Amino acid sequence: ILLWADSLGLGVFTVTGIEVACSAVEEPSLFLLVFVAVITGVGGGVLRDLMARNMPFILRKHIYASASLAGAFLYIGINSLFGALSATLTGITAVVLIRVLSAHYRWNLPRVLPQEEKKADTYSPETDPAVSDVPPVLSKHRVLSGR
Repeated sequence: ILLWADSLGLGVFTVTGIEVACSAVEEPSLFLLVFVAVITGVGGGVLRDLMARNMPFILRKHIYASASLAGAFLYIGINSLFGALSATLTGITAVVLIRVLSAHYRWNLPRVLPQEEKKADTYSPETDPAVSDVPPVLSKHRVLSGR
């Protein structure tokens, strides 16, 4: 139930952020609308997690801000074609579906490995026994003959 409530809240606040930005500015840019939508949508979840002394979802590898971003872009696209009601319903539905499906199927965003893990995962010819017999490469400062 918490996942559904969180997803619905994320969707509703994402769409509400766009609607407030549209009403506050005469000619809002795409960047402004998407930025305000994602900040508004994600902000409530971040505050909830901080007050519960949990690490916010947005700082984990879960798909959270990406769902808000997709809902914001869908809202903007649908609003210009079919109107605000269709855009609102589509944006909220998209955010909820992306969040619920990503939790169910355990979809995650790629993450950057810390330096310690990178060293263990990268190839090094010094540690490869098949390459240890190869003589070292000549220096890059060669003397060219004829000059």
